[in-house]
Amino acid sequence: MAARRRVPMGPWAAAPPLLPRTHPGLCTRAGPRDPYEVLGVRPDASPAEIRAAFLARCKEVHPDGDPADPSRHRRFLRLAAAYRALRPPRGDPPTHGTPPPCRGPPPRSRTPPPR
Repeated sequence: MAARRRVPMGPWAAAPPLLPRTHPGLCTRAGPRDPYEVLGVRPDASPAEIRAAFLARCKEVHPDGDPADPSRHRRFLRLAAAYRALRPPRGDPPTHGTPPPCRGPPPRSRTPPPR
């Protein structure tokens, strides 16, 4: 009996290599968009200016403003992706001095107790 050759099957078997995406959610058919351009701020804008521009633009393009316009949803998602790319990174949530949660009793040792 001949040995069977292992052939990868399924949708992941011959997936093309992924291109690096600098700003996920900002790529369009015309190419990647600059997040500063999407938000309408200068590249040297402070985090406070970026946040203010994001909130102002959100009020303009929020889908709830005109539910009959399907392009507002796409523009809102592009705006959120631009802000996500430019906002300061979030750190770990503060623990406020509390110990980590208990995960149960410690494991028992395998050595017998001394006599």
